[in-house]
Amino acid sequence: DKDSIVYTETIKVSAERYAAKAGSRLLIQPNFFNREDSAPNRYEERTLPFEIDRGYIHSDSYEIKIPNTLQVEALMNPVSIKNKFGCYKISVTQISEDTLAYQREFILNKGNYPKEEYEAFRAFWLEVVKYDKSKFVLKPNS
Repeated sequence: DKDSIVYTETIKVSAERYAAKAGSRLLIQPNFFNREDSAPNRYEERTLPFEIDRGYIHSDSYEIKIPNTLQVEALMNPVSIKNKFGCYKISVTQISEDTLAYQREFILNKGNYPKEEYEAFRAFWLEVVKYDKSKFVLKPNS
């Protein structure tokens, strides 16, 4: 059954120039594998219903190692959004002095929706785009 297919991948990645510098601080955008970058089109006056013909579940979790010259200054707040179109959760937690745990789950529900619900769907998607761009802050050890 194609709906029960699960794909799991375990990889080790090392990235240079992954952070944006802000003074002595580093701004890190943890979602670099599976990010939503744009929202569905805006329509002045939508005339037809819309369909999400293929729902899906994207679930990502990985650890981020912090060099011993840096420490966490601020983590992003966990987010959880659930509505008829799907569910979105994202969090970064510190699990040790040098390790952060990143978790993201995005569930898009298959379905047919009336035109009146398109703006709510678009707003949900815009929230996903916004939170996929969230950052946390590292600073030099004192």
